[in-house]
Amino acid sequence: MTKETYKTIAILVLFVVLCIVSFIAFKKSPPPYDEVFVESQIKPIQEENSRLFLEISNLKLKHSKSLEKIDSLSNLKPTIIIRYEEKYKFIDGASAGAIAKEFERIFSDSIH
Repeated sequence: MTKETYKTIAILVLFVVLCIVSFIAFKKSPPPYDEVFVESQIKPIQEENSRLFLEISNLKLKHSKSLEKIDSLSNLKPTIIIRYEEKYKFIDGASAGAIAKEFERIFSDSIH
């Protein structure tokens, strides 16, 4: 073999070695995974999620209580209408003295 053949082989070997070193040095690596950063981002979101679920359950409870009150008031509506009509008829046909006595009775009942 001649000197030029050795040079050519040496250049080829150096080129292959350079390619391998470049591949190792510059290969794509996966992005770094910072678990502490991820946990610090997830924790406030989980706390907010828990708070919202608690708020939802409280609102559902308030809603059901409101519906119960509406139902109870709806059940009282006919009774209230009848009493209103009775008082209206009483006031319409009563004298001023009878009305004054009725008011005194109402207010004395509410005080005791």
